[in-house]
Amino acid sequence: MQEVSEGSLTLSTETYLVVKIYELLNSGGFVTKTQVNTDGSFKIEGLNPENGYHLKLMFIDSGEIVKSQWAGKNTVGTLERLNAKTYHASDNEAILFRFLSGE
Repeated sequence: MQEVSEGSLTLSTETYLVVKIYELLNSGGFVTKTQVNTDGSFKIEGLNPENGYHLKLMFIDSGEIVKSQWAGKNTVGTLERLNAKTYHASDNEAILFRFLSGE
């Protein structure tokens, strides 16, 4: 995972990423969450391949949320859900993401 203009984030037991999955709505629709592995990978199972989903990534350090952004359309995080990229489970694609700096 990389932070725009600020270098790489290091994941450990104290600093980690969580991905929250939401149904394709303007608000609400929380489905599930998972923690990202230290190599940057994560897996979500049981999603309906017909539905669209928004992803929210949260960088947590020592139990506190440091950054929380939606996965944006251009691989850079966005603060607004309206600018979030829509993902489908059936796409089975790699998700590239960089936190927007300055949040």
